[in-house]
Amino acid sequence: ACLEAGVVAVPVYVDETPENTAAIVAHSKAQVLITSTEIALKLGGLLTSSSLTHAVVLGELDGSDEAEAVRSAVAVVSFEELQQGEGVDKDVKIAPTDPAYVLYETDESAKLRGVVVSHANALSAVSGILANLPADKGLTSKDSFMSAMPMAEPTNLSFVNTALLSGCSICVCETTDAELFATQAYPFAPTFTYMNTTITSDLFQLFFSHIEKYPNFEATLFKRGYKSVVDTLMRGMRPKRNFTDFAYLRHYRNVIGGKLRLLYLSADVPSKHVEWFRVLHGAHVIPVFGTAQTAGVATAGHFYDYASAIENHN
Repeated sequence: ACLEAGVVAVPVYVDETPENTAAIVAHSKAQVLITSTEIALKLGGLLTSSSLTHAVVLGELDGSDEAEAVRSAVAVVSFEELQQGEGVDKDVKIAPTDPAYVLYETDESAKLRGVVVSHANALSAVSGILANLPADKGLTSKDSFMSAMPMAEPTNLSFVNTALLSGCSICVCETTDAELFATQAYPFAPTFTYMNTTITSDLFQLFFSHIEKYPNFEATLFKRGYKSVVDTLMRGMRPKRNFTDFAYLRHYRNVIGGKLRLLYLSADVPSKHVEWFRVLHGAHVIPVFGTAQTAGVATAGHFYDYASAIENHN
Protein backbone atom coordinates (compact mmCIF):
# COMPACT_ATOMS: atom_id res chain seq x y z
CA ALA A 1 0.00 0.00 0.00
CA CYS A 2 2.86 2.38 0.81
CA LEU A 3 4.54 1.67 -2.52
CA GLU A 4 1.32 2.31 -4.44
CA ALA A 5 0.49 5.47 -2.48
CA GLY A 6 3.97 6.93 -2.91
CA VAL A 7 4.56 6.82 0.85
CA VAL A 8 8.17 6.12 1.87
CA ALA A 9 8.21 2.97 4.03
CA VAL A 10 10.77 2.29 6.76
CA PRO A 11 10.57 -1.42 7.70
CA VAL A 12 11.86 -2.27 11.18
CA TYR A 13 12.54 -5.73 12.62
CA VAL A 14 9.90 -6.78 15.15
CA ASP A 15 12.59 -7.91 17.61
CA GLU A 16 14.45 -4.60 17.42
CA THR A 17 15.00 -2.96 20.82
CA PRO A 18 12.59 -0.12 21.70
CA GLU A 19 15.56 2.27 21.91
CA ASN A 20 16.79 1.39 18.41
CA THR A 21 13.27 1.55 17.00
CA ALA A 22 12.81 5.02 18.51
CA ALA A 23 16.19 6.07 17.09
CA ILE A 24 15.17 4.85 13.61
CA VAL A 25 11.87 6.72 13.87
CA ALA A 26 13.68 9.89 14.94
CA HIS A 27 16.38 9.64 12.26
CA SER A 28 13.93 8.89 9.43
CA LYS A 29 11.53 11.63 10.64
CA ALA A 30 8.64 9.21 10.11
CA GLN A 31 5.17 10.66 10.69
CA VAL A 32 3.10 7.48 10.92
CA LEU A 33 3.86 4.29 12.83
CA ILE A 34 2.11 1.04 11.82
CA THR A 35 2.59 -1.70 14.41
CA SER A 36 1.00 -4.14 16.83
CA THR A 37 -0.37 -3.31 20.28
CA GLU A 38 2.47 -5.24 21.92
CA ILE A 39 5.22 -3.24 20.21
CA ALA A 40 3.39 0.08 20.68
CA LEU A 41 3.25 -0.55 24.44
CA LYS A 42 6.98 -1.33 24.53
CA LEU A 43 7.75 1.97 22.79
CA GLY A 44 5.48 3.98 25.10
CA GLY A 45 7.00 7.28 26.12
CA LEU A 46 9.89 6.91 23.64
CA LEU A 47 7.47 8.22 20.98
CA THR A 48 7.00 11.58 22.73
CA SER A 49 10.14 13.23 21.36
CA SER A 50 9.75 11.83 17.84
CA SER A 51 8.31 13.29 14.64
CA LEU A 52 5.35 10.89 14.76
CA THR A 53 1.87 12.34 14.56
CA HIS A 54 -0.15 9.11 14.20
CA ALA A 55 0.12 5.45 15.17
CA VAL A 56 -1.90 2.77 13.40
CA VAL A 57 -2.22 -0.11 15.86
CA LEU A 58 -3.36 -3.66 15.19
CA GLY A 59 -5.53 -4.44 18.20
CA GLU A 60 -6.73 -2.25 21.04
CA LEU A 61 -4.68 -0.37 23.62
CA ASP A 62 -5.64 -1.03 27.24
CA GLY A 63 -5.79 1.42 30.12
CA SER A 64 -2.21 0.87 31.30
CA ASP A 65 0.33 3.64 31.87
CA GLU A 66 2.23 2.49 28.78
CA ALA A 67 -0.94 2.79 26.66
CA GLU A 68 -1.62 6.26 28.02
CA ALA A 69 1.95 7.25 27.13
CA VAL A 70 1.31 6.18 23.53
CA ARG A 71 -2.01 8.09 23.40
CA SER A 72 -0.40 11.24 24.76
CA ALA A 73 2.44 11.05 22.24
CA VAL A 74 0.47 10.42 19.03
CA ALA A 75 -3.05 10.18 17.64
CA VAL A 76 -3.95 6.46 17.73
CA VAL A 77 -5.91 4.86 14.90
CA SER A 78 -6.87 1.18 14.83
CA PHE A 79 -5.91 -0.90 11.81
CA GLU A 80 -9.61 -1.82 11.45
CA GLU A 81 -10.47 1.88 11.05
CA LEU A 82 -7.76 2.25 8.42
CA GLN A 83 -9.21 -0.65 6.42
CA GLN A 84 -12.61 1.08 6.30
CA GLY A 85 -11.14 4.39 5.16
CA GLU A 86 -11.01 5.97 1.73
CA GLY A 87 -7.96 4.01 0.64
CA VAL A 88 -4.96 5.38 -1.23
CA ASP A 89 -4.75 8.08 -3.85
CA LYS A 90 -4.74 6.17 -7.14
CA ASP A 91 -3.73 9.31 -9.05
CA VAL A 92 -0.52 9.94 -7.13
CA LYS A 93 2.45 10.66 -9.40
CA ILE A 94 5.51 8.53 -8.63
CA ALA A 95 8.83 9.03 -10.41
CA PRO A 96 11.38 6.19 -10.75
CA THR A 97 13.85 8.19 -8.65
CA ASP A 98 11.37 8.73 -5.79
CA PRO A 99 12.23 6.85 -2.57
CA ALA A 100 10.29 3.61 -2.09
CA TYR A 101 11.69 2.62 1.30
CA VAL A 102 14.63 3.16 3.62
CA LEU A 103 16.59 0.19 4.97
CA TYR A 104 18.39 0.69 8.26
CA GLU A 105 21.47 -1.13 9.50
CA THR A 106 24.18 -0.62 12.09
CA ASP A 107 27.60 0.21 10.64
CA GLU A 108 31.04 -0.78 11.95
CA SER A 109 30.99 1.95 14.60
CA ALA A 110 27.55 0.83 15.86
CA LYS A 111 25.85 3.88 14.32
CA LEU A 112 22.55 3.66 12.51
CA ARG A 113 22.69 4.14 8.77
CA GLY A 114 19.70 4.40 6.47
CA VAL A 115 19.98 3.39 2.81
CA VAL A 116 17.37 4.93 0.53
CA VAL A 117 15.99 2.52 -2.09
CA SER A 118 14.18 4.23 -4.96
CA HIS A 119 11.31 2.72 -6.95
CA ALA A 120 13.80 2.11 -9.77
CA ASN A 121 16.19 0.39 -7.35
CA ALA A 122 13.41 -1.84 -6.02
CA LEU A 123 12.37 -2.80 -9.54
CA SER A 124 16.00 -3.51 -10.45
CA ALA A 125 16.28 -5.94 -7.52
CA VAL A 126 13.15 -7.74 -8.74
CA SER A 127 14.51 -7.85 -12.30
CA GLY A 128 17.70 -9.45 -11.02
CA ILE A 129 15.71 -12.28 -9.48
CA LEU A 130 13.45 -12.84 -12.49
CA ALA A 131 16.31 -12.64 -15.00
CA ASN A 132 17.82 -15.80 -13.52
CA LEU A 133 14.78 -17.91 -14.45
CA PRO A 134 14.36 -19.58 -17.86
CA ALA A 135 11.45 -18.20 -19.90
CA ASP A 136 9.30 -21.30 -19.39
CA LYS A 137 10.07 -21.52 -15.65
CA GLY A 138 9.10 -17.98 -14.66
CA LEU A 139 6.70 -16.99 -11.91
CA THR A 140 2.98 -16.62 -12.65
CA SER A 141 -0.25 -15.96 -10.79
CA LYS A 142 -0.46 -19.72 -10.16
CA ASP A 143 2.61 -19.57 -7.93
CA SER A 144 2.55 -18.94 -4.18
CA PHE A 145 5.34 -17.37 -2.13
CA MET A 146 6.03 -18.26 1.49
CA SER A 147 7.59 -15.27 3.24
CA ALA A 148 9.43 -17.02 6.06
CA MET A 149 11.46 -14.03 7.17
CA PRO A 150 10.72 -10.52 8.46
CA MET A 151 9.58 -7.84 6.03
CA ALA A 152 12.54 -5.74 7.20
CA GLU A 153 15.03 -8.34 5.89
CA PRO A 154 16.25 -6.67 2.67
CA THR A 155 16.49 -9.73 0.41
CA ASN A 156 13.18 -11.13 1.61
CA LEU A 157 11.60 -7.75 0.87
CA SER A 158 12.82 -8.06 -2.74
CA PHE A 159 11.23 -11.52 -3.00
CA VAL A 160 7.95 -10.15 -1.61
CA ASN A 161 8.07 -7.45 -4.31
CA THR A 162 8.84 -10.14 -6.91
CA ALA A 163 5.79 -12.12 -5.82
CA LEU A 164 3.60 -8.99 -5.92
CA LEU A 165 4.79 -8.02 -9.39
CA SER A 166 4.25 -11.58 -10.67
CA GLY A 167 0.73 -11.78 -9.26
CA CYS A 168 1.57 -14.62 -6.85
CA SER A 169 -0.30 -15.30 -3.63
CA ILE A 170 1.71 -14.66 -0.47
CA CYS A 171 1.74 -16.24 2.97
CA VAL A 172 3.62 -14.37 5.68
CA CYS A 173 5.17 -16.59 8.34
CA GLU A 174 7.63 -14.62 10.46
CA THR A 175 9.18 -17.46 12.44
CA THR A 176 12.50 -19.24 12.61
CA ASP A 177 10.95 -22.29 14.27
CA ALA A 178 10.90 -25.20 11.81
CA GLU A 179 7.79 -26.86 13.22
CA LEU A 180 5.75 -23.64 13.15
CA PHE A 181 7.00 -22.95 9.63
CA ALA A 182 5.96 -26.44 8.47
CA THR A 183 2.56 -26.12 10.18
CA GLN A 184 1.78 -22.93 8.25
CA ALA A 185 3.40 -24.07 5.01
CA TYR A 186 1.50 -27.37 4.73
CA PRO A 187 -2.00 -25.97 3.96
CA PHE A 188 -0.58 -23.09 1.88
CA ALA A 189 1.61 -25.40 -0.26
CA PRO A 190 4.11 -22.75 -1.46
CA THR A 191 5.80 -23.12 -4.83
CA PHE A 192 8.75 -20.89 -3.92
CA THR A 193 10.34 -19.32 -0.86
CA TYR A 194 13.52 -17.69 0.44
CA MET A 195 15.29 -18.88 3.59
CA ASN A 196 18.36 -17.94 5.57
CA THR A 197 20.70 -20.23 7.49
CA THR A 198 18.66 -20.02 10.73
CA ILE A 199 15.53 -21.57 9.21
CA THR A 200 17.35 -24.10 7.03
CA SER A 201 19.43 -25.32 9.97
CA ASP A 202 16.33 -25.83 12.09
CA LEU A 203 14.52 -27.68 9.29
CA PHE A 204 17.62 -29.78 8.62
CA GLN A 205 17.84 -30.83 12.28
CA LEU A 206 14.10 -31.49 12.47
CA PHE A 207 14.03 -33.88 9.53
CA PHE A 208 17.22 -35.71 10.37
CA SER A 209 16.05 -36.24 13.94
CA HIS A 210 13.30 -38.41 12.39
CA ILE A 211 15.68 -40.20 10.03
CA GLU A 212 17.99 -41.10 12.93
CA LYS A 213 15.12 -43.05 14.49
CA TYR A 214 14.84 -45.45 11.53
CA PRO A 215 15.59 -49.15 12.23
CA ASN A 216 19.04 -50.22 10.97
CA PHE A 217 17.81 -51.90 7.77
CA GLU A 218 15.51 -49.02 6.85
CA ALA A 219 18.25 -46.49 7.63
CA THR A 220 20.61 -48.36 5.28
CA LEU A 221 18.00 -48.31 2.49
CA PHE A 222 17.46 -44.57 2.97
CA LYS A 223 21.19 -43.74 2.97
CA ARG A 224 21.77 -45.75 -0.23
CA GLY A 225 18.84 -44.06 -1.94
CA TYR A 226 20.00 -40.64 -0.72
CA LYS A 227 23.53 -41.22 -2.04
CA SER A 228 22.12 -42.33 -5.40
CA VAL A 229 20.19 -39.06 -5.72
CA VAL A 230 23.29 -37.03 -4.78
CA ASP A 231 25.35 -38.88 -7.42
CA THR A 232 22.71 -38.06 -10.03
CA LEU A 233 22.73 -34.38 -9.06
CA MET A 234 26.53 -34.25 -9.22
CA ARG A 235 26.29 -35.51 -12.81
CA GLY A 236 24.14 -32.50 -13.61
CA MET A 237 20.79 -34.30 -13.80
CA ARG A 238 17.64 -34.30 -11.72
CA PRO A 239 16.74 -37.80 -10.50
CA LYS A 240 13.56 -39.42 -11.76
CA ARG A 241 10.90 -40.76 -9.44
CA ASN A 242 11.97 -44.10 -7.96
CA PHE A 243 11.47 -46.35 -4.91
CA THR A 244 13.46 -44.06 -2.60
CA ASP A 245 11.39 -41.09 -3.67
CA PHE A 246 8.10 -42.96 -3.25
CA ALA A 247 8.99 -44.57 0.09
CA TYR A 248 10.77 -41.66 1.77
CA LEU A 249 11.40 -38.37 -0.01
CA ARG A 250 7.84 -37.52 -1.02
CA HIS A 251 6.73 -37.68 2.61
CA TYR A 252 9.26 -35.00 3.55
CA ARG A 253 8.18 -32.87 0.59
CA ASN A 254 4.57 -33.07 1.69
CA VAL A 255 5.43 -31.67 5.14
CA ILE A 256 5.58 -28.19 3.58
CA GLY A 257 2.87 -28.77 1.01
CA GLY A 258 4.65 -30.88 -1.61
CA LYS A 259 4.61 -28.24 -4.38
CA LEU A 260 7.90 -26.43 -3.79
CA ARG A 261 9.69 -25.86 -7.12
CA LEU A 262 11.96 -22.91 -6.36
CA LEU A 263 13.99 -22.45 -3.19
CA TYR A 264 16.27 -19.45 -2.76
CA LEU A 265 18.87 -19.68 0.00
CA SER A 266 21.22 -17.07 1.43
CA ALA A 267 24.83 -17.73 0.46
CA ASP A 268 25.89 -18.57 4.02
CA VAL A 269 23.70 -21.70 4.15
CA PRO A 270 26.01 -24.74 4.65
CA SER A 271 26.60 -26.86 1.54
CA LYS A 272 25.21 -29.95 3.28
CA HIS A 273 21.88 -28.19 3.74
CA VAL A 274 21.84 -27.14 0.08
CA GLU A 275 22.40 -30.78 -0.89
CA TRP A 276 19.65 -31.95 1.47
CA PHE A 277 17.05 -29.55 0.06
CA ARG A 278 17.85 -30.63 -3.49
CA VAL A 279 17.58 -34.31 -2.61
CA LEU A 280 14.52 -34.29 -0.38
CA HIS A 281 12.44 -31.61 -2.06
CA GLY A 282 13.46 -32.04 -5.68
CA ALA A 283 13.25 -28.26 -5.96
CA HIS A 284 15.55 -26.00 -7.91
CA VAL A 285 17.73 -24.68 -5.10
CA ILE A 286 19.36 -21.36 -5.94
CA PRO A 287 21.85 -19.80 -3.51
CA VAL A 288 21.86 -16.00 -3.80
CA PHE A 289 24.36 -13.44 -2.62
CA GLY A 290 24.11 -9.68 -2.66
CA THR A 291 24.55 -6.49 -0.71
CA ALA A 292 22.14 -6.39 2.20
CA GLN A 293 22.17 -2.60 2.20
CA THR A 294 20.47 -2.37 -1.20
CA ALA A 295 18.63 -5.70 -1.17
CA GLY A 296 20.15 -6.41 -4.58
CA VAL A 297 21.09 -9.88 -5.77
CA ALA A 298 24.66 -9.55 -7.03
CA THR A 299 25.08 -13.19 -8.00
CA ALA A 300 23.02 -16.37 -7.94
CA GLY A 301 23.33 -20.06 -8.71
CA HIS A 302 22.34 -21.11 -12.22
CA PHE A 303 18.84 -22.58 -12.55
CA TYR A 304 20.07 -25.83 -14.13
CA ASP A 305 23.29 -26.17 -12.11
CA TYR A 306 22.44 -28.93 -9.64
CA ALA A 307 26.00 -29.67 -8.55
CA SER A 308 27.22 -26.24 -7.47
CA ALA A 309 27.04 -25.23 -3.83
CA ILE A 310 27.08 -28.89 -2.77
CA GLU A 311 30.84 -29.30 -2.67
CA ASN A 312 31.51 -25.56 -2.67
CA HIS A 313 29.77 -22.25 -3.22
CA ASN A 314 30.38 -21.40 -6.87
